[in-house]
Amino acid sequence: MAATAGLKAKKILTPHDKELGSLPFRLDVSYRIPLAEAVELGRYELVDKAVFKLPLLGSKETFVRCQAHLVNESGLTDGDELEGRIHFLRHACIEELLAFGYHYPEAQRLFPIVAFGSTVRIGSQPGVRQTPYLAGNAGERRLCMGARDFAWSNAFCFLMIACQIVTE
Repeated sequence: MAATAGLKAKKILTPHDKELGSLPFRLDVSYRIPLAEAVELGRYELVDKAVFKLPLLGSKETFVRCQAHLVNESGLTDGDELEGRIHFLRHACIEELLAFGYHYPEAQRLFPIVAFGSTVRIGSQPGVRQTPYLAGNAGERRLCMGARDFAWSNAFCFLMIACQIVTE
């Protein structure tokens, strides 16, 4: 909760030098919604069927308010180091990736966004570890799966989360 509380909102640039928004991004994530329903809410033109094999994090809470950060191979997309607090962030899971896609649908048209917090083995033993990511272009938005051990380039951003539980 206090890990990123003192951060100032600032404009960030994507890996392709396009302005995306302010850091951090605010998400309200429901961990109780079925995966198929969350995918449908995202209104993706293409969905990799392997996404439905991902285990869900689940939660007792109705929703969690999160602060999301986009990090690429070079560090944070705006070059900031979160005032030395990057170690308080964790990789996003599928529920958080879908919430990000729902709240910020245009972001994935600029660059792919990866959620390393969810992984599933697909294929024969031992199988390839796959992780979900959002991608797209001007014409479509996609929910994809990619090899976890792929050499992800600087063109990809990784969704990182610092969460606090919201009580009502």
